[in-house]
Amino acid sequence: MKVNPWLVYGDAFHQARQFGVRDKLFDLLDETALQPPQIKQLCAMLFGESALPEPEVDAKAFVDAVKDLADKAPRVHDVRTGHAAHWIDAKALKRAVTKYDGGGCAIL
Repeated sequence: MKVNPWLVYGDAFHQARQFGVRDKLFDLLDETALQPPQIKQLCAMLFGESALPEPEVDAKAFVDAVKDLADKAPRVHDVRTGHAAHWIDAKALKRAVTKYDGGGCAIL
């Protein structure tokens, strides 16, 4: 997936979109790079885990938690490579959530 390369676009996503899943995130997957809160929401739906760390607060903890969930989940067919893969590419996920990093909190 070009705009969200951290996500393996498995058959389940394709079928969900074909059958009219109403969540706007599914429409955005191939249109725009998801923002960290959207990435968290999608990962929570994908893995059925709502207690993920906030990527804007602690990107490393978020990526580590998602990687752990992805490692435990069954692999899916990656149409880009033709091989079975984890739903999430942790290295690409880290790039996606840290490119929005504002450099921390500043008190003026």
